[in-house]
Amino acid sequence: MISDLDEFLEAKETFMYAYEREKKEGKPLPKKVHLGLMIEVPSVVFQLREILKHCDFISIGTNDLYQFFFACDRGNSRLNGRYDVLSAPFLNLMKKIIKEANEAGVLCSVCGEMASNPLDAMALIGLGFRNLSVSSASYGKVKAMIRSMSVKGVEDYLNNILSSSRRTLRPQLKAYAFDHGIEIY
Repeated sequence: MISDLDEFLEAKETFMYAYEREKKEGKPLPKKVHLGLMIEVPSVVFQLREILKHCDFISIGTNDLYQFFFACDRGNSRLNGRYDVLSAPFLNLMKKIIKEANEAGVLCSVCGEMASNPLDAMALIGLGFRNLSVSSASYGKVKAMIRSMSVKGVEDYLNNILSSSRRTLRPQLKAYAFDHGIEIY
C-alpha cells in the first residue's frame, strides 16, 4: 500500500531500474509501460495532485480506503451498519479523487465491493466515475442499473445531498432509484 508520494516515486524508480536492466540484457519488453497506483489509504489523497503528475493511472481500492477512512475493522460484525460507503464524507472523498484525476487527465478506476453493488455503483457514476471493476457475479445487475439511469439526473441529485449530516445516504439513494425506475436489485 502506497501511503505517500515518496513511496510511489521509490517504487517507480525500482521498477524503472529493473526495466532498464532487462532491456540491457536483451529481454523482450513492451514498448510502453503504464505505471499507476492504488488509492487505498486516505493519506494519499492529501498528495493526490502531486502524485497525479507522476502516474499514468490510479485505481481506488474501495474496501481498504473505506476501512482506513473510518478507522474500522470492516470484518467486525459488531460494526455492520455503523459505517457506510454511501455516507456523505466518504462520497465527498471519492468525488475529490475523481475531480482531481479528471483535471490532471489521469485515468481513474474503482475496484472493490462498492463497484459491484448496483446502488453504490449508481452513486459512483453520479460522482463522475466511468471505469468500474465489477465482479462477474454482479456484472448483469450493474449493467441493468446503468442502462436504466440518467447520469445527469443522478449527478444533480447527489450534488444536492452530499452536504447531508446523516450517517448514510443509502435510503435517499434507494428512494431516488425507485422514484426514477433505476434497477438496483
